[in-house]
Amino acid sequence: MATGNHVIFLHPDGTSPSHYAFARFVDKGPDGRLNWDNLDHAGVYLGHLEDQLGGTSNAGAVTHATGAKVYAESFGLNADGSSVASLQILVTAQAPALQGATMVAKPSQIKV
Repeated sequence: MATGNHVIFLHPDGTSPSHYAFARFVDKGPDGRLNWDNLDHAGVYLGHLEDQLGGTSNAGAVTHATGAKVYAESFGLNADGSSVASLQILVTAQAPALQGATMVAKPSQIKV
């Protein structure tokens, strides 16, 4: 049974909105639209970390898995050694209507 509670996460490593703009200009012209532009729902992924602008492979994997921004040297733990809390768990507990939402933020930034 379809619930509408699914996300397809596309993460072409190293890309930004400007890469999609370039592809649009080259392939369709400045007023054209790519298939990407015609998606019903799309969001821009912000890949910076808690303590630096450029991502790292390990911290990026933690962010993808948990939805939480972490420090650059994270391998699944916070800087103090505590476990990284998944935002899905936090959001679902605080606002069940947001279950399935994709967010990337610090847990302290969630206001429901």
